[in-house]
Amino acid sequence: DDHDNDTEYYPPYYDKDSSVEDFDSVADFKQKAADAKSNVDWGQALEFYNKAVVLAPPSALLYANRAIALEKLEHYKAAERDCNYALEINPDSGKALKVRGSLRHKHLKDWRGALSDLNQSQAIDFDSDVAETLKELTKLRVEEEKREAQDRIEKEEKLKKRASDIKKAKEEAKKEEANRARDSTGMPGGMPGGMPGGMPGGMPGGMPGGMGNIMEMLQNDPELQEAMKNPK
Repeated sequence: DDHDNDTEYYPPYYDKDSSVEDFDSVADFKQKAADAKSNVDWGQALEFYNKAVVLAPPSALLYANRAIALEKLEHYKAAERDCNYALEINPDSGKALKVRGSLRHKHLKDWRGALSDLNQSQAIDFDSDVAETLKELTKLRVEEEKREAQDRIEKEEKLKKRASDIKKAKEEAKKEEANRARDSTGMPGGMPGGMPGGMPGGMPGGMPGGMGNIMEMLQNDPELQEAMKNPK
């Protein structure tokens, strides 16, 4: 199986430095490729498309048609490349957009790219089958948006919880410090004579003993600082 890996087959391309422009032969090979397609002989169709591509500057349609043959033969990356070339030549090639969108959806695990391509192709040339595929892809996008919203909510809840835990810890530290101070003096309300700041041991910088670590946590946690600033 040589598709979707490093040994992916790539067909020949027109040499931009070439002066060959044999449009008569191109027309002949394109007709032969179309006949082979009618007989569902994709290998032969690809051979004729390859011959047509190298004999004159290819049209977007020729690249899009060869991409279909490449997809049928399971050369998905090569098919996508032909679609890319087609869209460089004609960004409004509905066929190239549809083929690339189908490739991305079915084989290349790129549903976002598929959604974009098929939306554009529908605007150019409506196709009821593509409309069904678009419904599936739109559902995927809605599901992903829901997941992203849920992730955001969960992240905000975690931040709020961390902020709440630190707030609680600060309050506990204040209570403990007050209890220690009261116990060490045995006099509720502080020292006799109502001397402000007269508690033994003091509180340097106005910081209760157990709060140093908490404040350090706050300083070292930008997310938490943000959560404290913007309580939800």
